[in-house]
Amino acid sequence: MPRSPEAVTERLRWAFDHASLGMAIADSDGRYLDVNQQFSEMLGFSREELLEMNFMDITASSHSSSEENLQRLQSGEVDKLVVEKRYRRKDGSVIEVKVTVDMVSNEGRSFLFTQVQDVTDRKRAERKLRKKRTELSTLIGNLQGMVYRCLLDQDWTMMYISDPCESITGYKAEDLVDNRLLSYASIIHPDDRQRVQDSIKQAMNEGQGFMIRYRITRADGSERWVMEQGSATRYEDEDTLHLQGYISDITEHVELEQMYQRLFDDLPFGVADISAGMELLAMNQTFISMMGIEFPEDGGNPLFPVDNETEGLISRSLRLGSTLNSEFSRLGRTYSITVIPQSSRRNRSVHVVLQDITEIKRTGEQLVREESRLRLFLNSLDLFAYVKDSDLRYAMVNSAYARFLGLSETEIIGRRHEDLDTEMDMEGNLETDLKVMEEGIPQMYETTMHGKVLKVRKFTLDLRDGQNGVGALMSDISVRKRMEDSDAFLHYLLSHDLKNKLTVIMGYQDLLCQSCDPDQMDRFLEAIEKASQDGVELIDKVELMKRLSSTSETTPVNLRGAIKRVEAQFHQRLEDAGMTMHVDYESLNVSVQGGPLIHELFSNLVENCINHSSGSRIQIAARDQGENVLCLVEDDGRGVDEADKAMLFDRGFHKGRRAGSGLGSYLAHRITEFYKAEIFACDSEMGGLCIGIRFRKS
Repeated sequence: MPRSPEAVTERLRWAFDHASLGMAIADSDGRYLDVNQQFSEMLGFSREELLEMNFMDITASSHSSSEENLQRLQSGEVDKLVVEKRYRRKDGSVIEVKVTVDMVSNEGRSFLFTQVQDVTDRKRAERKLRKKRTELSTLIGNLQGMVYRCLLDQDWTMMYISDPCESITGYKAEDLVDNRLLSYASIIHPDDRQRVQDSIKQAMNEGQGFMIRYRITRADGSERWVMEQGSATRYEDEDTLHLQGYISDITEHVELEQMYQRLFDDLPFGVADISAGMELLAMNQTFISMMGIEFPEDGGNPLFPVDNETEGLISRSLRLGSTLNSEFSRLGRTYSITVIPQSSRRNRSVHVVLQDITEIKRTGEQLVREESRLRLFLNSLDLFAYVKDSDLRYAMVNSAYARFLGLSETEIIGRRHEDLDTEMDMEGNLETDLKVMEEGIPQMYETTMHGKVLKVRKFTLDLRDGQNGVGALMSDISVRKRMEDSDAFLHYLLSHDLKNKLTVIMGYQDLLCQSCDPDQMDRFLEAIEKASQDGVELIDKVELMKRLSSTSETTPVNLRGAIKRVEAQFHQRLEDAGMTMHVDYESLNVSVQGGPLIHELFSNLVENCINHSSGSRIQIAARDQGENVLCLVEDDGRGVDEADKAMLFDRGFHKGRRAGSGLGSYLAHRITEFYKAEIFACDSEMGGLCIGIRFRKS
């Protein structure tokens, strides 16, 4: 039964409103007369808003091209327009659309029937695809290697190969594609072809990609090394497997690698990569020669032939993850070994570095023996000796020099002098060290350091590490200098003081001959006797000083015995002077470090008391002070001024008309200094002068 026009119209209306495409009907001027729901939603405008608009109002593309297309349709030049353009939505965003426009007529009027499809996503995907293709093309074009796709056949028939083909092979890409001029397999080096084919087939069977190095023969006949990496691929529309991958020229890398391998093999020390199971994974020729490595016939890895201790060192290095060092011996040779752990997920191994130190050990042991003998020799010398390196750090000192600084050898070695914990100021000594080091000219001079007169000889040294150093030998010439000074003083005494005494004797002798007065004659004779006694005393003291300069023996001396001899010596003189001497022999019953001049020491002190104190009593006693003994010689005389006490032991000091040569106190000081004792003057509790001597116990 034919449908009524109303039913048809209703069906068309329903299809128009519910179409998946945007649809619109416009008059010939482009003003919308009707739009469907899809068109409204596509643009974000309501139907009512669109009916108030012209298609130009939503067009974001060029208006001139839209008007030109509309004129072509209206003129009948084209039956239908299909264009892609951009529409502007209500929210300002732009969508890309495909527009199909038909010109329809109804009751003498022309209408534009428009169907609109949103192609924004498709256009975006196309742009991305074009961008990807451009990027891929740019990437391939910039690659130094060549990208390829080939068949899995004997010829490796190329289906595609990129432009760097010519720079690598010397052939143009089109010469190799489809084997037009020659096949790619034909340019693989004959010795490598089977290996290449076997490696690729094995990778295909295991379903893995491959990476292989081999040689090719270029068009000019030269050989080049290449690296090929790739995998098998099957496209959706093809049944056949293809290879695709990348081939790069690695000739320079291989040549450099071969050079390094030659250097590696020629290293003077052995290097190896060893597994946790002691398998030798890789090694250089030096290592093979050192260890006498023999390779198994089955082609497996040989084992590292070491003892249990070295094997334990390798295991400990792997366990701790630390580099360890040790030594071991094999077949009469000694090796140093350094173990460096190398861990990865697949395996655990160590790098081992071996150095044959047999000769070094022998030389080192010989140097140690020579150094020991040198040190023994230096320590046996009565000299201060040291060696400094190029940084003026002490490399060696003998025990005498260490004692001089007041430090141990271990506190000195390896340090600069200014870094030492010592009060010894050696600034001038350091300056000459530097001068000898810089100029290389030996120096010899005398200097005074902390009360000692030193004769110094310095010279450059070639140290064992190839550096320059400076050596110094310093002898203590203090005693010799004192002897020289003493000789000069003795000469002065004999030429001056003794001459004066003789002049006095001769002068009074002349007066005695000219005088007849008995009182004057007695006075002149007394003066002559006094001058004669002084002359004899002076000669005795000169003789004593000579003995002091030449004496070297040191023996234990009992103080009680020495004082008894002095008391017996001065018994008559004490009685004549009206003086008494009290001695505490019990406290003096002790042995001290001294010698035969101890008697002369106390003789001088007692004689000074008799001659100069003007007292009536002398007292001698001792006090125990642990390692020392303090002996006190006191009188009850007039004492000595504080200012004079400081000069009492100076050479030639005398004061007053009754003073002698000044040698007595000076000789006492020299004797105590010689026996490493200490002498000082202070006030006595008896009212006079007290002389204290602190001896070392023997």
